[in-house]
Amino acid sequence: MKRWLLTPAVVVALPALVHAAPPVEADPNKDYPITPQAGAWVVVVANYKGPDATNLARQLVYEVRSKHNCAAYVWNFGDKERAQMKAEEERWKQQYPGVPFKRWRIEDQCGVMIGGFDDMASARAFMMGTIRKWGLPALKLPGGKPAYDREVQYDEGPNGQLKLKHVDVNPFQKSFVSRNPSLGQSAKKADPFLITLNEDEEFSLLKCPEPWTMAVQGYGGGEVYVDSRRPEQRSVFGKAWDALWGSDEDKRLAEQLNAAAATAHEAAKVLRKFGFEAYVLHTRTSSIVTIGGFKSADDPAMKRTADRLVELNLHVQMKLTGVPYEIPRP
Repeated sequence: MKRWLLTPAVVVALPALVHAAPPVEADPNKDYPITPQAGAWVVVVANYKGPDATNLARQLVYEVRSKHNCAAYVWNFGDKERAQMKAEEERWKQQYPGVPFKRWRIEDQCGVMIGGFDDMASARAFMMGTIRKWGLPALKLPGGKPAYDREVQYDEGPNGQLKLKHVDVNPFQKSFVSRNPSLGQSAKKADPFLITLNEDEEFSLLKCPEPWTMAVQGYGGGEVYVDSRRPEQRSVFGKAWDALWGSDEDKRLAEQLNAAAATAHEAAKVLRKFGFEAYVLHTRTSSIVTIGGFKSADDPAMKRTADRLVELNLHVQMKLTGVPYEIPRP
C-alpha cells in the first residue's frame, strides 16, 4: 500500500549523541522554565497555544524528563507579555493618576525545548539521531479533547482510489534547533561562512535588520524535495559547495542539504504570498525558515505574528511552529 504525506519526511538520521548523565529531575507537578543555564542551543519539540497550552507543555516536559532522561524546559510567551503589561500599567498609573488602565487578554503560548547543548551541531545531531526517533508522547486533555495536532494523509486502496484520513502528529518528528531564547542578545560572533552560504539566497535572514526573528520550520540534509530544474540550475548555494565539500560522500550530503535549502526557499516564498515577512537561513547542517524581525525574544510584535501564524495553520496542511530565534551576525 502506497502512502503520501503532505509534509516533508525525514529519511536520513545522523548518529545519536551519547549523554552519560545522572537521572534528570522529573516532577509532574513542577514547572521547568528555560534559563540561560540550559545551554546556548536547544531543540524545540512543540509549541502550544490557548487554554490548554500550560497543561500540554507540562505533560510533554514530564514525559521527556521521566521517559527519555533529557532536560526539557518551557518558554512561555504569555508570562513575558504579562510582565510587560504589568510594567506598562505601572508607567500608566504614574503618568495618568486616576485614569483606568485598559488591560488586554493574553493567552498562554508555551514552547517545549530540550536543552544542554553548547553548539548548533551537537543539538542537531541529538535531534536527528535520537529525538526524532521517539514515539508519540502520551498526552491527555480533560473531556476527551484532542491533545495532538492532526495531519492529512492519503492511502491508496485496493481499487486504486485515494482515501483521506487524519492522523495525530508526533511533535518530536517536527523538532528543530534554535538558540536558547532566555539568553538575550549574544556577543559571540557567528560562523563567517554563513555569508557565503546565503549570498545567493533571495530571502536571506542576514538581510533582516533586527536582532531576533521567529523560526517556524527547519530542514536538514535528508528532507524530501523533488526539483524539476536542470542540474546546473539546482544549487541554492552556488560556488559555496566547492569550498565546503570534497569527497563523493561529502557531495552526496551536499545534494541532500541543497534539496533541504530549496525546500526552505519555496516555503518562504509561500509564506510571503500569505503576507508574512519570511526569511531563510542556510547553515552548514540545515536551512531554517523564519518570519519577521523583532527587537527582542519577548517582543509583543512576535506574539502578534505568532497569532497570525495560528490562523494560517487553519488553511494549510503543514503545521508551523513559531519560536524566538536570534539572528546570527557573522
